[in-house]
Amino acid sequence: MRFYQECVNVAKSVGAVMDEQRRRQFAKTPVEEWYHPLGRWICRLLPTNSYLREALTVLGYRSDEEISRYLVEFSQNYWKLVYADML
Repeated sequence: MRFYQECVNVAKSVGAVMDEQRRRQFAKTPVEEWYHPLGRWICRLLPTNSYLREALTVLGYRSDEEISRYLVEFSQNYWKLVYADML
């Protein structure tokens, strides 16, 4: 459960830097369009969250790129569920 909550915290942080219209756009467009601008920013969050970095490493994500891609995709899926009223 902690892993999921830590990922949700990242998704909420991603959402907090966007306005409503941008979050809706984020939820609807391919993750590739968002990876580069958000991936670098998410990588900067990870040093403050060693648990999440370690957990993703245990799951097989080795590089910062793999880890941040996972978290961008998780964040996008989180906001899709929010706007579908499923969370």
